[in-house]
Amino acid sequence: MPTAIQFRRGTTLEHNTFTGAVGELTVDTDRKTVVVHDGSTVGGTPLLVGGEAVSFGNLTVTGNLTVEGTTVTLDSATAQTVDLGDNDKIRLGDGDDLQIYHDGANSYIQDTGTGGLYLKANADFYVQSQGTDETFIQ
Repeated sequence: MPTAIQFRRGTTLEHNTFTGAVGELTVDTDRKTVVVHDGSTVGGTPLLVGGEAVSFGNLTVTGNLTVEGTTVTLDSATAQTVDLGDNDKIRLGDGDDLQIYHDGANSYIQDTGTGGLYLKANADFYVQSQGTDETFIQ
């Protein structure tokens, strides 16, 4: 029979009060996941929890990020920001029919779909100058 490697293990409650050594791996037996410790974070950082949300303070993804599902929540705050560089596009529709982007000099809202482009407002609708607030269209 091969040799077995066994890690320190415990419940989620036990993990929530445990600070492991730098690089230590433990097993959360309630959530059935491996937890990585850094020597200072109480509870450590779970690697993967099947079907359960895992929270990270800051997460940097250096490759492509694929999110599966029908809802993506960026933040629960009322003010949210998505920063994109020049020529990066927000593309909507199955055929990228609606695109919003900035090319470094000009900004665009481009509709290439077969239907119309509708801009709707609950009250007055204005197109104004950024610098002087001069109204071009009302």
